[in-house]
Amino acid sequence: MDGSPGTVCRALRRNQPNTVFLDGSGGLIGSWLDGPLVALEPEIWLQTGNAPDKPLEALSRLVASRTAAGGSPDTGVVALLAYDLLDAGPGDHGLPQCVVLTVDCSLRFCGGGTARLTLAPAVGGPAQAQERVDRVCDLVAEGAGDPAPAPARGVGRPRTSLPRESYLRSVERVQQYIVAGDIYQANLCQQFRVPFLGDEFAAYLSLSRGSPAPHSAFVETPDFALASLSPETFLRAHSPGQIETWPIKGTRPRGSSPPADRAASNELLRSEKDRAELLMIVDLERNDLSRVCRPGTVEVTELAGLRSFPAVHHLVACVRGSLYPETDVAAILRATFPGGSISGAPKIRAQELLRQIEPVRRGFFTGGLFWFGDDGRVDSSILIRSWVFGQGQAFLGAGGGIVADSEPEGEWQESNHKARALTTALGFDPEEAQ
Repeated sequence: MDGSPGTVCRALRRNQPNTVFLDGSGGLIGSWLDGPLVALEPEIWLQTGNAPDKPLEALSRLVASRTAAGGSPDTGVVALLAYDLLDAGPGDHGLPQCVVLTVDCSLRFCGGGTARLTLAPAVGGPAQAQERVDRVCDLVAEGAGDPAPAPARGVGRPRTSLPRESYLRSVERVQQYIVAGDIYQANLCQQFRVPFLGDEFAAYLSLSRGSPAPHSAFVETPDFALASLSPETFLRAHSPGQIETWPIKGTRPRGSSPPADRAASNELLRSEKDRAELLMIVDLERNDLSRVCRPGTVEVTELAGLRSFPAVHHLVACVRGSLYPETDVAAILRATFPGGSISGAPKIRAQELLRQIEPVRRGFFTGGLFWFGDDGRVDSSILIRSWVFGQGQAFLGAGGGIVADSEPEGEWQESNHKARALTTALGFDPEEAQ
């Protein structure tokens, strides 16, 4: 089939109410297990408005039933979970806190630009698959001559939940809790908001070309759109019974020349503060996985590895374990969600304090995007570097880990630097936000 994954997704998007594009064009740590995936006619199975009292249990039953029936790695379940999902109360902006979509037909783009179409067994056989292929080819051909839509652009004054002085005071509040012995660290976040016009998917394509990421993705329903450039793997299972997580801590901007870039990466590798911060999160993740993994199986297979992306360098680690038999998705998520790298340590106390300090709920920012393949494999990302579009607004979160020796001004600048590549695409600098 001719056409890039983005071109195919754009053509399909014109003819279906929901969109799922698991892109992962940045490679490196991983790319949704087997390459870019574009869903054909994904259906909303559960959303906050129609969610039961225990959405994780409902999601778990759905995944278990599909896995038990057997199937392909190219069909399955997509779940978007807000950071605050397990807290009582709705989101601040009227957007959903939980969205689950089923994918019974997809195009998986493999090496060399080829694509394979897969249908779940209940959907049809070879004849139905060929019909779908022909239809997709027709849609792509029809849209080939269409002008590219204008990307979404900010059209008003950008706002932030924590302007500079408020951010500095919030860093100091976190440090007071650290000195008092309540926590060791906490990941403080601000939320940018700006009215916007234009096309969300065009904005995603523009962003992903400039900053390709291992877990880049675009998800859209009639209520909202998510454009994610996340570099961070949350939970991954290559085979049933095994699980791993890849926390990120420590960030440096890429240098403007090769010598400057090497200096930036070396500075990050030598930073005692960043290494200590990562070690705290690794210990937290070991504890979380130990709640659902067999004794003696949880291990750190990589610690403080350097990963370089178009805009920044990061330190990453990998923690891996073997699950207890019969451990379901709900139990895993209750033990591990949200990720430690974007909450703090100890996790529960850090979350309690952040609810007091951060003036707005995070929503999907620092939540998770999950792919549960019908073959039992799992991949997911932590939703950092992600725009959420809805209610005529665009929302973006950014932040960083605060420890005892953090310098408030430097933390504010780091938060803005992380946001800058994404806010520039919508026409503003984060330091302009009020």
